Amino acid sequence: MLVDQFDKVGEKLTTEIITKDTINKYLNNSYKIFSSRNLTRTANTLKEIIVELNNKPDYANINRKFKILQLSMINEYQGTDSHKTQCATFLKKIWTKAVTQNHLEVKKIVNNKTIITNRQNRTKARYTLGKLVYIIQRGAKTNEDNLIGLSVLYMYVIDGIYGKDLRDYCMWYKLAEKEKIEATQLLRMKIHELVEYFKLKGVNFLIDGWDDDIRNAIAHSSFYYDKSKDKMIYEERRRSVIRELSLIELQKMYQKLDHVDELLMHMEQVMNVNDCIDYFKRNSIP
Repeated sequence: MLVDQFDKVGEKLTTEIITKDTINKYLNNSYKIFSSRNLTRTANTLKEIIVELNNKPDYANINRKFKILQLSMINEYQGTDSHKTQCATFLKKIWTKAVTQNHLEVKKIVNNKTIITNRQNRTKARYTLGKLVYIIQRGAKTNEDNLIGLSVLYMYVIDGIYGKDLRDYCMWYKLAEKEKIEATQLLRMKIHELVEYFKLKGVNFLIDGWDDDIRNAIAHSSFYYDKSKDKMIYEERRRSVIRELSLIELQKMYQKLDHVDELLMHMEQVMNVNDCIDYFKRNSIP
């Protein structure tokens, strides 16, 4: 998760008086996010777009660069990781289908106030949990320290970010398939409902990192370190379930949650860039 890239990420431009400085602030924030996640070509392409927008914009050329930015974001995000590739392929497919075949409903839902609030709340959670990552990494000295810290982080990510992520993937899937969406009802969906929804759709890679028994054991402080095994023991006592995980195994589970969120974060920035270009194009900005 990101540590220092909070500055109004995810908020709609319409919440402020639109000036060139406002637009540039949003564009430069997206640039920082791409750079911080080592999406070098994506960041450099965006920098070229920013320079051209602030001089004598050739919108045909800017549109060409924006398409390069979209493609490079997907390619740089997924790299050679098979799980990231599955997530990227899926989101690209449903997003493209939604915006090309259900454009009016997309505009209506994406700009819904409750959906925007959900996105803003997730941004705040990313920032706070990013700080927690830094604290854990700085303070942990042993495998036991790392396992305890990562366990707590795993639970907070599920509760604060991952559930909101699954709602977004569900939203885009429903938009792509032209299923009826009621924003308030969507935001009320519990994580178990969302997990079952994607299981029924056969989209298991989105839920690979999620384990309810481990999450519950952490939430109820029913977990402890076994030095002889160098593993954390998780006891979900209500269901008489005991799980054991090494640090590497827990890291892999956490990373899969992070992959799901990271892709959405990058897509939000691409949408932000598109909005900024559109404002330059349609408005006389002082």
